[in-house]
Amino acid sequence: NDVMLKLFGKNRANLLYALIQPTSTKHLALKLNLTSGAISQQLNLLKEANLITSERRGRSVYYLLNEKGKQLLHLFNVSQ
Repeated sequence: NDVMLKLFGKNRANLLYALIQPTSTKHLALKLNLTSGAISQQLNLLKEANLITSERRGRSVYYLLNEKGKQLLHLFNVSQ
Protein backbone atom coordinates (compact mmCIF):
# COMPACT_ATOMS: atom_id res chain seq x y z
CA ASN A 1 0.00 0.00 0.00
CA ASP A 2 1.59 3.26 -1.15
CA VAL A 3 0.15 5.31 1.71
CA MET A 4 1.56 2.89 4.30
CA LEU A 5 4.97 3.05 2.63
CA LYS A 6 4.95 6.85 2.59
CA LEU A 7 3.79 7.20 6.19
CA PHE A 8 5.82 4.46 7.84
CA GLY A 9 8.68 3.74 5.46
CA LYS A 10 9.39 0.48 3.67
CA ASN A 11 10.90 -1.46 6.57
CA ARG A 12 8.27 -0.58 9.15
CA ALA A 13 5.38 -1.10 6.70
CA ASN A 14 6.75 -4.53 5.71
CA LEU A 15 7.22 -5.38 9.37
CA LEU A 16 3.59 -4.49 10.12
CA TYR A 17 2.43 -6.73 7.26
CA ALA A 18 4.63 -9.58 8.52
CA LEU A 19 3.19 -9.35 12.04
CA ILE A 20 -0.27 -10.48 10.98
CA GLN A 21 0.99 -13.91 12.10
CA PRO A 22 3.07 -14.50 15.28
CA THR A 23 6.71 -14.26 14.24
CA SER A 24 10.08 -14.33 16.00
CA THR A 25 12.75 -11.67 15.64
CA LYS A 26 15.04 -14.15 13.90
CA HIS A 27 12.38 -15.13 11.36
CA LEU A 28 11.49 -11.48 10.73
CA ALA A 29 15.15 -10.65 10.09
CA LEU A 30 15.44 -13.48 7.56
CA LYS A 31 12.11 -12.72 5.89
CA LEU A 32 12.73 -8.98 5.57
CA ASN A 33 16.48 -9.23 4.91
CA LEU A 34 17.35 -6.98 7.84
CA THR A 35 19.64 -7.43 10.82
CA SER A 36 18.20 -8.65 14.11
CA GLY A 37 19.25 -5.32 15.61
CA ALA A 38 17.26 -3.36 13.02
CA ILE A 39 14.24 -5.58 13.58
CA SER A 40 14.49 -5.15 17.36
CA GLN A 41 14.67 -1.38 16.99
CA GLN A 42 11.56 -1.32 14.80
CA LEU A 43 9.71 -3.72 17.11
CA ASN A 44 10.47 -1.48 20.09
CA LEU A 45 8.98 1.51 18.26
CA LEU A 46 5.86 -0.47 17.32
CA LYS A 47 5.53 -1.71 20.90
CA GLU A 48 5.86 1.84 22.26
CA ALA A 49 3.10 2.87 19.83
CA ASN A 50 0.97 0.05 21.28
CA LEU A 51 0.56 -1.66 17.89
CA ILE A 52 2.05 -5.06 18.75
CA THR A 53 2.20 -7.56 21.55
CA SER A 54 4.82 -10.17 22.39
CA GLU A 55 4.94 -13.54 24.07
CA ARG A 56 7.80 -15.80 25.04
CA ARG A 57 7.81 -19.34 23.65
CA GLY A 58 10.75 -21.21 25.10
CA ARG A 59 13.87 -19.23 24.23
CA SER A 60 12.18 -17.17 21.50
CA VAL A 61 9.93 -14.14 21.68
CA TYR A 62 7.11 -13.95 19.16
CA TYR A 63 5.53 -10.69 18.08
CA LEU A 64 2.04 -10.13 16.73
CA LEU A 65 -0.22 -7.21 15.87
CA ASN A 66 -2.63 -6.39 18.66
CA GLU A 67 -6.15 -5.03 18.01
CA LYS A 68 -4.87 -1.50 17.48
CA GLY A 69 -2.28 -2.75 14.98
CA LYS A 70 -4.91 -4.78 13.13
CA GLN A 71 -7.17 -1.73 12.98
CA LEU A 72 -4.32 0.28 11.49
CA LEU A 73 -3.83 -2.26 8.70
CA HIS A 74 -7.58 -2.40 8.17
CA LEU A 75 -7.61 1.40 7.86
CA PHE A 76 -5.20 1.06 4.94
CA ASN A 77 -7.23 -1.81 3.44
CA VAL A 78 -4.59 -4.46 4.04
CA SER A 79 -5.95 -8.02 3.97
CA GLN A 80 -5.52 -9.96 7.17
